[in-house]
Amino acid sequence: MFDELARELGRFPSTMTITISLPVDEKGYLDRKCPRQLCDAFFKVMDDDWDDHVSDNAAFCPKCGAKDDPDEFDTPSQRAYMEQRAKAHIEKQLNQALSRAARRTRPQRISAGFFDISMDVSFRPRPLTFTLPPVAHDVLRQDLQCEQCGCRWSVVGTGYFCPACKHNSVLRDFDSTVATVLNVVDRIEDIKEAVAKSSDADAAANVAQQLVENQVENLFSAFQRLSEALFCELPNATAFRLNANLFQRLDEASDLWNRATGQNYGTYLTAGEFDQLRAMMQRRHKLTHKQGIVDQRYVDQSGDRSYAVGQRLVIKEAQVKSLAAIIKKLAEGLRQTVEAVNSLAAVRDASKG
Repeated sequence: MFDELARELGRFPSTMTITISLPVDEKGYLDRKCPRQLCDAFFKVMDDDWDDHVSDNAAFCPKCGAKDDPDEFDTPSQRAYMEQRAKAHIEKQLNQALSRAARRTRPQRISAGFFDISMDVSFRPRPLTFTLPPVAHDVLRQDLQCEQCGCRWSVVGTGYFCPACKHNSVLRDFDSTVATVLNVVDRIEDIKEAVAKSSDADAAANVAQQLVENQVENLFSAFQRLSEALFCELPNATAFRLNANLFQRLDEASDLWNRATGQNYGTYLTAGEFDQLRAMMQRRHKLTHKQGIVDQRYVDQSGDRSYAVGQRLVIKEAQVKSLAAIIKKLAEGLRQTVEAVNSLAAVRDASKG
């Protein structure tokens, strides 16, 4: 028996290549995961584009821009799935070898059913800090396409970099983020209802509150990136020093634009809109760094006397919609200013030539 088995095993190649196709979702997207532990973001890439647009040497995380070998972007579930498939293939080969060896061995009789294999594979989106029903993921997910290489990918929340070429379209991302924010706010009752069915009313209220608050951060983050990118397009941008997070400080940023272009935030917004923008920025700081608890600094800097020190901020859907409208208005004004300045600079350069 052992001689026969040794002969069978001797026929096995020293290395074995197994082709395993990973499952894709109903749209044809393939699950991916950032290999950088500090990020660990889950995202999706159209399966065909992962093969055709992503090189064999490098892929990029849409969230943090990390570069790594494409094979490193497999999700833990996919790796478990591939290991199970490889194990099943090898066990099948061994089972067949044992069976052949047993048939040639007389009078011994050995059952070929040597292995008992059970496999259960599931694919789930990245767990967030709170429980989300499928309807919430549908609302939060953005399907994007790179305007440079054409690669298609999908993320929950915001995604900055193309997985294939790392191109970063700030203008597209800003518009997409604002649209997603408004969609979330409009669908918040649907999300609450879905959570309440799967859990309870308290959980539904907590999820809704967290989602609404997150949209404030999303709007300001998108605007910060947009305003910085637009400013850097100015012909005289290099004459100014851009300190870290300068565009989070609204009055400093407004003054910077005034010195560079002669236009400030007050050019595009009414005094009331600018005050509202300042107040929401202060609320964003408290939500991010103080868990939304009001302190004296917030009261002084925001001018918001509706809260006492120690209370927690409450963000309403209407406030998020109003903030989105103000930021869109301001962003459009900055875009037009940059276009006008660059057009004027082009005319001057042409006249000199």
